[in-house]
Amino acid sequence: MSSARSFAPLPSFPSGEPSQSQVEQGDVSKALIPFSQQGAMGLQPAVSATHAPVVPFIPQQGQETSLTIPGYEDMIYVPPMYTKPRPIIPRYRAISGFVSFLLVCLMLCAGASYYAKTSGMLNTVSHFITGGNPPPTIHTNNYSLPDPPNKIDKGPAYNTIPSATTTLHLIQNTIAVQTDRVFHPGEVFALTYSVYPPGKTSGKVIIKWYSNNVLYQTIPSDTIKGGGSTSAYVKIAYSEQAEGSVELWWQDLSTNQTQLAQRLYFVVRN
Repeated sequence: MSSARSFAPLPSFPSGEPSQSQVEQGDVSKALIPFSQQGAMGLQPAVSATHAPVVPFIPQQGQETSLTIPGYEDMIYVPPMYTKPRPIIPRYRAISGFVSFLLVCLMLCAGASYYAKTSGMLNTVSHFITGGNPPPTIHTNNYSLPDPPNKIDKGPAYNTIPSATTTLHLIQNTIAVQTDRVFHPGEVFALTYSVYPPGKTSGKVIIKWYSNNVLYQTIPSDTIKGGGSTSAYVKIAYSEQAEGSVELWWQDLSTNQTQLAQRLYFVVRN
């Protein structure tokens, strides 16, 4: 006895490849779509169901989003820096400015020299450099003055200093060519004298200058040894008008006694 076996139909599962009927249905459905939409659908990429979903890239703060171009290195941005422009001075202007500076210096030197000469400062500087004593300058009042008295006041020591005179003209710095008694302000004149010490006594000549009967300066000479004669001179200048006089005194070093030899008169006026 044979038994009849019945088999239930197996359920159908869709396979990975579409069947011919599905392909035909797809072609029919695609034929019903307009041509422009078919082209757009054909350009869409196929996405596999097994791929992970695409996450959009969000740039972080401070991170640059520019893409690097292949074949070019990254460029560094350098901010512009401002530098103060330096003025360009033409050569001819520089030369002319230097020449002008030299001319101004020469004019200043000439003016200073003229002032030093007229004020008597030049003589003072020259005496300072050479080591000599500059002639003293006497400041007096400005008024009209008469001629000086033509006389010589003699003292007890006149025989010791018998010769003395004021002059503007000297020979060999010791001999007076003539006697002068009228001088001008700022003019340098000289007093010459001869000394004959008594016996072998040594001494000094003390010269006292007066301006309007007021003692201005006292100038002692070097020690003069006895037994001979000595001639000497001194120079002086008055800056303003004055009635002047000069006294010559003899100082005996053995007794330290001082006696007047003689007094001379002169005037300084314009």
